Amino acid sequence: MKQAKDYWTAVFEHYASHYPNYAERTVDWYPSGQMEITVRLDDRTYWAFDMIGERLRPLGRNADNSEAIDISEQDYRERLAMNIRKKIYNMAWNQEELANRSGISIITINKYVNAKATPSAYNVDRIARALQCSTLELTK
Repeated sequence: MKQAKDYWTAVFEHYASHYPNYAERTVDWYPSGQMEITVRLDDRTYWAFDMIGERLRPLGRNADNSEAIDISEQDYRERLAMNIRKKIYNMAWNQEELANRSGISIITINKYVNAKATPSAYNVDRIARALQCSTLELTK
């Protein structure tokens, strides 16, 4: 277990070295994907840092990405769940079909659709690709 903690600490430190202004405003962070962490800043916005691409992407932003939306994690989950359900319905699929096409387990898809879990940016991307839409359509 100590190795895993050291690994994620190293990912956070990598994030901090690339985005020092954001790092000093970070109040919480957690692993959210393979080599990815999600950080919450002091203004209650969420960002995903991908260590491989060394990119910081906003989560829960408005359509034109001009300003952060003050949104809780539960509100984000519920919005995402509603949008996924709409897309599944429009594609005439069920959750199992989405699981098969996205490569995400049916149990995990069910948690996302029922707003019981927050997907990583990587999984949002996989779901969007399977549903043939943009990640923005799912998160707006």
